[in-house]
Amino acid sequence: MNLKRYTNISLIVSSAVLFIHFLFRLINQSKLLNTFPLDYVNDISSYLAQLFFLKTCGFLSACPYWYNGITTFESYSPGWFFFTFPLYLITNNVLISAYTSMILMFIIGFLLIYILGKNEGLTKIKIFALFILFFGNAIAIGNFIRLGRLTSLYGWISFLAIAVVIYFYKDKKLDRHFPLMFIPAYANLILSHPQELILTHFLIAGFFLIKDKKEKMMIMVYSAISAILTSFWWYPFISSTLQNTIEAGLWDSLKNQQLNLLASFALPIIFIFVTYIYLKSNRSKKEIIFYSPIILLSALMVLRLIPATPIIKEIPLDHYLLFFMFFSLLLFFKTDIEEYKFLNKLIPFLIIIISILSITINIANTPLFSEHGNLEKEIISFGDYIDGRLIIPGVIISSYPQAYYSYFAIYHNVSSASGWAETYASPDYVKRLVETSKSFKEKDCGKFLESIKNLSSDNILATGDDCKILEKCNLKLVKETKQVCLYKAFLGKSL
Repeated sequence: MNLKRYTNISLIVSSAVLFIHFLFRLINQSKLLNTFPLDYVNDISSYLAQLFFLKTCGFLSACPYWYNGITTFESYSPGWFFFTFPLYLITNNVLISAYTSMILMFIIGFLLIYILGKNEGLTKIKIFALFILFFGNAIAIGNFIRLGRLTSLYGWISFLAIAVVIYFYKDKKLDRHFPLMFIPAYANLILSHPQELILTHFLIAGFFLIKDKKEKMMIMVYSAISAILTSFWWYPFISSTLQNTIEAGLWDSLKNQQLNLLASFALPIIFIFVTYIYLKSNRSKKEIIFYSPIILLSALMVLRLIPATPIIKEIPLDHYLLFFMFFSLLLFFKTDIEEYKFLNKLIPFLIIIISILSITINIANTPLFSEHGNLEKEIISFGDYIDGRLIIPGVIISSYPQAYYSYFAIYHNVSSASGWAETYASPDYVKRLVETSKSFKEKDCGKFLESIKNLSSDNILATGDDCKILEKCNLKLVKETKQVCLYKAFLGKSL
């Protein structure tokens, strides 16, 4: 059996295994259609609430549901919400809209990878392998499907759209069709998600470097036009809380996580190795220049210099891993490995091993969709009894307090003293929330009651032993079940 056929068989087998697992996770996640996510492995409940806010309150409008009131999307990228909003208008159901948008984004992602792959001369087998290895690996499934990070998924779809435009024109002169493709793609990228926006600029930078002076000017002008078109959002975004909008930094992801630590070394090194093999085959100065910004980024990762580099030091690890993974796969599929005898039998074998390893990691570390238990059912039954501003000061054993702030807002029109995204709240307000939780944990009724008065929160929901704390604070009991209690405070009186 020749190497090409051997490699194709290994790609087909590994892609089929990954695709079956990918479909299984999508089917399992379809429980979202009927069950609001409340568990701790959950980011999507935040996006569901903000989709509801977009319809109920409007865009860049005052909205009362979280904290002391927020301005919608002043501190968060609106791309996915604009994309999903028509579905929400049709279905009037945030759960159906979100799941449908997830499926649509995977379909769009495949189409974009197909266009990119055909442009780069990849076979259909390699195109499908590129898609499923990128979107069906353990990192992607954990983030996009299980955690429901749909805004980040939309960011990667926007990255792919830019990549299609750039690779189409990489070896061509920019013509009159270029702005018709680049301006909307880049404008969409700006609105999509900060982490993918930042990383995509390493690809755009390489594209910029290989063009002549006239084309460089065209790229800058068209980029400026895209920026102007999207200034209705990013200007208030930057003016308000840009410094707080990016998630926990890269190095927070590495603390006490050996798998992340290993991946943060392995993937950029794999990218550097694959790029070396690819460039050695092509021996093109233009190709070296084009990939040099990404090579520089991978070197910064390997040398652990990213913490000293502004802006990119705030990007979480998973975004880097997916970024290096994409270009490693693309360049590997573009390289003729038959001329490298030491790789002839190793690579096809590794493809299958990596696929199996990815699924194994996913099964071990990424739980399936979590349905409501008795505690969750009891809590959501309290929705009709909340009359005022809600706060959940304690910990809920099996679910996420923030998820209930989303649930009660969507289904019971309840405003809460807290919320999902602290970037929407002022530092002073966040400090008051921390003090409230601290005083409750310390069972200091005086400080706790003063704190909830300062937060204008008169409905306090708790579970388990936390109910005994509220009972001792002389509050009015509104409703109580086996595991859950709701108390009301009288904020008009001195506490």
